[in-house]
Amino acid sequence: MLLWSIFYFFWGEKITVNQGLGYDGVFYGRITQNFDVFIENKSFSSYYVNRILPCGIVYITLKTLGFSLSPPNIIHAFYILNTLSWIVSLVFCHKIMKHYQISGNIQWLMTVLLLINFYVLKFIFYTPVLTDSMAFLVGTLLLWFYTKNNLYAIIPTGLLGGFVYPLFYVYTCILVVLPVNFKFKSEEKHIKNSIDYFITGFLVFLFAVVRMYIAYRIQHTLNIGFHLNTLLYAGTYSYVLYRILPSYAFIKENTKLFFEYFKQKTTLKRILIAVVLLFVSTSVKLYLTQNPVMQNPKSIYLVKSLLGIDFNGALWLAEHFSGFGLIFVFIILFLKKIHGTSIIQSAGFHAIVLIFCVLMLQKELRVLTDIYAFMLLAVALTLQNQNNVFTQRRYLFLFGIINLLLSKFFLSIENSSVFWSTTEKTWIHTNYGLSTYLMNDNQYVVLLIVFLAVTGILYRVLIKKSSGE
Repeated sequence: MLLWSIFYFFWGEKITVNQGLGYDGVFYGRITQNFDVFIENKSFSSYYVNRILPCGIVYITLKTLGFSLSPPNIIHAFYILNTLSWIVSLVFCHKIMKHYQISGNIQWLMTVLLLINFYVLKFIFYTPVLTDSMAFLVGTLLLWFYTKNNLYAIIPTGLLGGFVYPLFYVYTCILVVLPVNFKFKSEEKHIKNSIDYFITGFLVFLFAVVRMYIAYRIQHTLNIGFHLNTLLYAGTYSYVLYRILPSYAFIKENTKLFFEYFKQKTTLKRILIAVVLLFVSTSVKLYLTQNPVMQNPKSIYLVKSLLGIDFNGALWLAEHFSGFGLIFVFIILFLKKIHGTSIIQSAGFHAIVLIFCVLMLQKELRVLTDIYAFMLLAVALTLQNQNNVFTQRRYLFLFGIINLLLSKFFLSIENSSVFWSTTEKTWIHTNYGLSTYLMNDNQYVVLLIVFLAVTGILYRVLIKKSSGE
């Protein structure tokens, strides 16, 4: 990862928009340049205050080392921060999988699924002035501390993480209230019946109605393509929700267990800690946003994103591959088994996996960076329990190649008239979820060669390590 980062720094493509800061990066660059003024005047916007920690780290580092707060220096500092974030994350991902005694084969596969895709190898270095890499780091640290049941490390991680990604302190509160030693009973004995079908159908119907209503209110074109896309969304949501929602009988059985657990002193203490954490995070953010000088994105944008409005069906499905690569295939193939695996791990872990599965159906997959490690572990644990072709050594290298190919689902678009897309060219370059749209063919070949070398070496090292050599 370090060698690739160095290689890309000197020879990789860089975004040229806004002096190299990029689209969202121009706002983070402005915050970094004026960080002390923003703090003093309490002038962060309620949107960007959720992402100021990386800006603060870059600001303090550049000032301490005597560098000017120029756009090139800010870009380079973010680039280094991204690299360090991913390297440290890799260390803790390995520690987490080692804790759960994940086999060497699956560790290798998970490492490939995590790294060998264009989101990591291209996007975070092409446009580095973003908070995604640090969000993945704090999410991985949160998972590690949760795995070790270290409450007093979870709390500061959650407080700081709330200033990297907006929902991070919410996830932290879930894990504080539902510690790793609180487990649900197994769902295997419960067979879904008519009431479960009804609940799933009602939720999907509600989604479709709200989607069409919002589109009608904002005067979006309600043509046949829009309605076909609604059916596509409804079909996908039906499958995912049916697989991941616990059965009514399971919920009824575990409700009693849930409340019995909450009677314990330690749990009441955890509830109080979660309330204080939410209060402190919210209070600090309200304090820092008293005199905002930057506008927030329009709220309707977030609603449209959640409902998939302005997003065509083929492009929507393709983004799952470009954002997740082969892991998306594993999620879909093993959704029921992943759901079962997460239940028996812990209630908190299961809750985060449920959130991930629902939110992954949004159009911007970057919003899941902070809890991506949870899903990676869920897939690893599921594969660990399966004695099938997916964990056989001779297939793993092939899966890695497929992962890289899937993650480059689009041809280069910027300065090119040749691309595969169902929407306008002018809109595509602002879609942050598409991690591959700017990779030219020459760098694609280079990346394939690097992939073959690095994954081959990594494969041999991990296999030898797991066999005790």
